Amino acid sequence: MDPMSIGTETAVTPAAIRPLKFERKFKTLNGDAVEEHWVTWAKKGTSIEMRQVELVKRAMRDPAIKLAIEPFYQAWLAGTQIEVNGTPLEAWAGVGPEHIEALRRIKIHSVEDFAGLTDSQLGGCGFPHARQLRDKARRYIESKDLEQQVHAAMADKDAQLAEMQRRLAELEQIALDKMAGEDRPRRGRPPKVQAEADAA
Repeated sequence: MDPMSIGTETAVTPAAIRPLKFERKFKTLNGDAVEEHWVTWAKKGTSIEMRQVELVKRAMRDPAIKLAIEPFYQAWLAGTQIEVNGTPLEAWAGVGPEHIEALRRIKIHSVEDFAGLTDSQLGGCGFPHARQLRDKARRYIESKDLEQQVHAAMADKDAQLAEMQRRLAELEQIALDKMAGEDRPRRGRPPKVQAEADAA
């Protein structure tokens, strides 16, 4: 090892890339919608724009890429972190990006918010067939509620079955303990011999 290199660190240079856009996407995990952040970036100074799409957390494992995109990512986060009441629009396959953008402009960020719009409020959506999409959102919420009820009923049934199995195991153990006690040899004289001895 070079003695001059001891105690020094190699400076990391930002990668020659530029982020084009960040996106929120959702995947289903154990029945829940899990949010993921994705970045699309391209290399600088290339005549043919080769785009790369990957998870932000995966891209940031590379220190050079992290330096290049993190400021843009933090700025994007600051403008997109909105409290969503219900299922995020991005997690619903019933709308496209253009619908989501239009709904955000009127402060609609969840499927439940969209489903709650009245007919008179639909005019502010800014896209055709808003009523059909709103009704589709309502059907989605109803089916989701029904699915949650089914899951809850199944979980309750599983809990009841587990309790029955526990009680059955306890009864079986009590019966085994009783049988073991009856089979255990008794101390002293057999009952008949003892009775004859007492009579004498």
